[in-house]
Amino acid sequence: MPYALFPIGIAIILLYALTYLLYRTGIILKKSHRQIWNTGLLLTFFITAILGLLLAVQVNFKLEIPWIKELLNWHVDFGIGMSMIAIFHFTWHWGYYRDLLRRGIEKSKPAPEEAGMDFQAATSRLTFRDNFPLLVLGLTALISQVIFLREFLSVFHGNELVIGIIFACWMLLTGTGALLGRSSPKAEGKNKIHITGFYLLGLLPLLTVFVIRFLKNIVFPAGSMAGVAGILIFSASVLLFFCLLSGFLFTSLTVALSRKYKSNLLGKSYAVESTGSIVGGLLFSFLLVYFLGTFQILFLVLIINLSVPFVMNQAGRRSIFFAGLVTSVFFVLVFILDLDLHSRSLLFRNQITFETLDTPYGNLVVTETGDQITIYENGTPVSISYDVSTVEENVHYPMVQHDRPDTVLILSGDLTGIATEVAKYHVRCADYVELNPWITRIRSKYLAYPEFPWLNILHTDGRKFLRKTEHAYDVIMVNLPAPGTAQVNRYYTTEFFQEVKLRLHPQGIISISLPGVENYVSTEAGRLYSLIFNTLGRTFRHVLVVPGQKTYFLASDAELDIDIPGLIEHKGIETIYVNPYYLDLFSLQERSQQVEEIIQDGELINHDFRPRAYFLQLDYWLSHFSTNFWMPVMILILLIVLAGLRSSPLDTAIFTAGFTGTAAELILLLGIQVVFGYIYLYLAIIVTVFMSGLATGALIADKIFGEITYMKFRFTQFLLAAIVGLMAVTFLLIDRTQIPGILLHVIFVSLTFLVAFVSGLLFASAAILRRSGIASTTSRLYSTDLAGSAAGALLTAILLIPLLGLTGSLAVIILINLLALMYSVIRKTAI
Repeated sequence: MPYALFPIGIAIILLYALTYLLYRTGIILKKSHRQIWNTGLLLTFFITAILGLLLAVQVNFKLEIPWIKELLNWHVDFGIGMSMIAIFHFTWHWGYYRDLLRRGIEKSKPAPEEAGMDFQAATSRLTFRDNFPLLVLGLTALISQVIFLREFLSVFHGNELVIGIIFACWMLLTGTGALLGRSSPKAEGKNKIHITGFYLLGLLPLLTVFVIRFLKNIVFPAGSMAGVAGILIFSASVLLFFCLLSGFLFTSLTVALSRKYKSNLLGKSYAVESTGSIVGGLLFSFLLVYFLGTFQILFLVLIINLSVPFVMNQAGRRSIFFAGLVTSVFFVLVFILDLDLHSRSLLFRNQITFETLDTPYGNLVVTETGDQITIYENGTPVSISYDVSTVEENVHYPMVQHDRPDTVLILSGDLTGIATEVAKYHVRCADYVELNPWITRIRSKYLAYPEFPWLNILHTDGRKFLRKTEHAYDVIMVNLPAPGTAQVNRYYTTEFFQEVKLRLHPQGIISISLPGVENYVSTEAGRLYSLIFNTLGRTFRHVLVVPGQKTYFLASDAELDIDIPGLIEHKGIETIYVNPYYLDLFSLQERSQQVEEIIQDGELINHDFRPRAYFLQLDYWLSHFSTNFWMPVMILILLIVLAGLRSSPLDTAIFTAGFTGTAAELILLLGIQVVFGYIYLYLAIIVTVFMSGLATGALIADKIFGEITYMKFRFTQFLLAAIVGLMAVTFLLIDRTQIPGILLHVIFVSLTFLVAFVSGLLFASAAILRRSGIASTTSRLYSTDLAGSAAGALLTAILLIPLLGLTGSLAVIILINLLALMYSVIRKTAI
């Protein structure tokens, strides 16, 4: 077993960053921060020492201890933890050792203070009560955003476009709320607004999730496909109240704090709110999502928000009564009446809903219609008890092509039906790989299947498994949705097909599928089919298109035969659907030829770092609607350019920083998926590191720069462009060379932190340089930052990455940053 150097190191760094930010924002004392890590050092030292002594005794006296290997792993792991904490302690006392090196051994001197006088003065005045509302705001916004996004993806079967639309709505509405916050009343009236605001902020997520589930089948009839305009209007309407309120509260709280201490505390408020987001992200990703359902998590968020007036010592009798009443009502609804199950059943009308389960990978629902049981993942069926035709096509189309299939790899799909059909070939071994282990558990509960000794069920990422396994297969079946997202696109690229070929026997076969067509193949479907056909053709000598419920692409270096009914009959395989009595060879040939006629030879290939397939799948999806989506996108780009020309250099810089931060984060996440596969906890770490970078940059901007000037601000703009350039060079190296895995981990985490850190520096610097009133500065900069993030989320996900790939997208982002810098230099004024 390898030692957990990277996971332990990253976990300790994140925890240290969290306690450091809590100390810097005044939530805990510096003494408490150091006590936490002194205790950690003591515990890791004692455990490492005790385990080391036990190992020494075992070696000296040659004792037989069955768990000695586990003991050795623990010893090393705690030693890693102790070493990491010791490094932090060394930095605390660096001044002492520096003096030793300079002047020899002298009397020890106290370490210099860690912050400048002005900043420390502001920090010492801020209390836990000052910071608690902003912390709760950040925590509530982050957890609610994640849950809302999961709900929308579930009801709309979302792709990157849906994600981009929701993020754009979120950012723009929150920015609008921030602008509204500057006109809120002062002093005593503001306190009442804050109390009411946090009560509503706790209630709205619960109500919003219920409204999403209740209205979906009313606004969009069951079975219909929601168009772009419909998704945009629906999501904006549902998110309206929560986003406006959260943006309003940020500006209002920041203005209240700044007026209280007669100081510009925008940068500090931004850092504290980001720290709340960090706490919320860690809680949700590592704890809540594993043990609680959607409404149970939101109930905890409600309790936290109801506690704000009490922590601020502003709770009156009405507040106490209201908090008690709301808590009691929602406790009954959530924990006794199971609001989650009943509200989820509204999405599955005319079906009996047995169970709903939230997992780190999405939501699972089990329903029954007549005698048919269906398991849904994020609203899409993944197992159907009587879907015989689809299961038979998935299995028999590729399996009959091989003379004697002995070993089979199945990447996802309906295991219950697939295992039964594969058994008809008397295989020696079949490996079934499914990313989400909860699907397997819930499937075994409701759709039991015979236990086959040759079937191995593995829960991991399919591509990660292919890279690590040493087995070779006769048939590999890829039963995944169309490449409508960057995550799924990874299974339709030339790099994936090359990995597959390394794990196929010489006569082996791979099967993939795309959405089927009836009689007419549209232009958009033809482009997608052509891309996948040509990409397969780069790796395999023969590619065969077989139309059915879906359109199947079979590929192999051996010859392939379209006469599937004849092959089934020759092998004596008993089937219900895939046989000469149901399938007509002439019709099969004619439909296959019809599809192959529209396939065009070309040089365009689908790559990991240039995912053209998911752009074409998106275009194919959009072709179902009469509206032209790309025209609004072009108009949006034009409006962004015009708005930039009319804005001040500061506003343009903050907009660009928001755009760059969000775009870079999306590109880094996609790069991690390509390199390491889908690792849920890793993605949570990246988001947490990003928020840590923002908070740290905003907190220590004045410590780094001293007096903040326009020249230093412009240098920081250039630094952001340089870091994006470093990202581009890194992706080029990853694509063309072999870089050790441990180094790749360090690179991805470091780049994430650097981009966020410089973005935080820019925001805090702009808050100082902008000379207008605190209310105007807070609302303007915060809303501009969010507008840039919205544009970055939308344009990067649906336009830049599909058209230009990762490196090309980064090149465009560099150009945008350099143009913003030039604009800042040309226009001397900064307001």
